[in-house]
Amino acid sequence: MINQPFSKFWQSFSRPQVFIFILIGSGVIFLTFLTRNNAIEITISGFASVFIGIGVNNFTSYQTHHRDELAMKRKIAHALQILDLVEDKIDIIHDEADNGKKEEARKDFKDLTRYIFLLKQVLKEDEPLP
Repeated sequence: MINQPFSKFWQSFSRPQVFIFILIGSGVIFLTFLTRNNAIEITISGFASVFIGIGVNNFTSYQTHHRDELAMKRKIAHALQILDLVEDKIDIIHDEADNGKKEEARKDFKDLTRYIFLLKQVLKEDEPLP
């Protein structure tokens, strides 16, 4: 249970654009131990925080991209399920039309339009599906 979030964290953290910037920033921070001048320490710390900030920004952008990718996959899976329902409903309507069951075919056409409306809503919405 704990292993999965840690592995995702490590996968994101070990990317070169994250790890190298944070490592450089942390290394530069240690230069503050070599000086006794407060102004130089503040300058070195500010310089190091830029590198650490770039690394953290790269880390969060990768995490956001990964989360958006998962949301898109869920949306596609949901849309495919709805399309399967539409396909099944079309087969039912086709069979009913062959057998002369007009009233049942009309009812199924209404269901079909609801499925298509639902599919359009799924594809239009900006919020990811739960």
